[in-house]
Amino acid sequence: MDEEVTKEILEREERMFVSVPSQGEEPCRDDLQAFRLHREAQLSVWSQKVRESYLGDLKEAEGAGKNLMTEKYACMASRNQKGGQTLRASLIERIVARYLGWQREAALRYPHIFSGARGLTDEESQPEQTSFETYLRCELKTYSVKTLTLLAEHVDEKARQKINLSEELYAHLFSRAGYDSLAGAEAAVGGRSGQDAGDRQE
Repeated sequence: MDEEVTKEILEREERMFVSVPSQGEEPCRDDLQAFRLHREAQLSVWSQKVRESYLGDLKEAEGAGKNLMTEKYACMASRNQKGGQTLRASLIERIVARYLGWQREAALRYPHIFSGARGLTDEESQPEQTSFETYLRCELKTYSVKTLTLLAEHVDEKARQKINLSEELYAHLFSRAGYDSLAGAEAAVGGRSGQDAGDRQE
């Protein structure tokens, strides 16, 4: 992963993030460290071409006075996330479908790790929380067609290689917390859950 490209993306995203006006589901501005950690994890599973293209999107948006984070959260607050029969919409739905499959598969394999994750779809989410599906779709809607095309090609290639990018992302997150693998993190999280349950029964 190109550290300079990643660093510049994170810096530009953070500037946008802290400027998001309050609306709908508000971003957790008080925990910028967590924001950077999760965004870095996402970037870690992208190809260099996708990262470079997305950096171009951020630069173009800033040059035009646009805040992509504001657009994402506004979309999340809307009830109309799907974009019709366009190339952009078809690319977004192609990527969303891949990630929904990966996320569901990972949640079955690592139930303790994913127990606190967003509901996968709107039907599986609490009314006050945006689903994983909607969150992802709204983020993708802020990307250029070029970035979406590169990302769709990237996720298709990973699918052909039998690589689950949701698991790769969480592996990166937990490696930052000192775990060598998701299996190790799952065992540790499951052990803590069991201990908590035991404590409540005493």
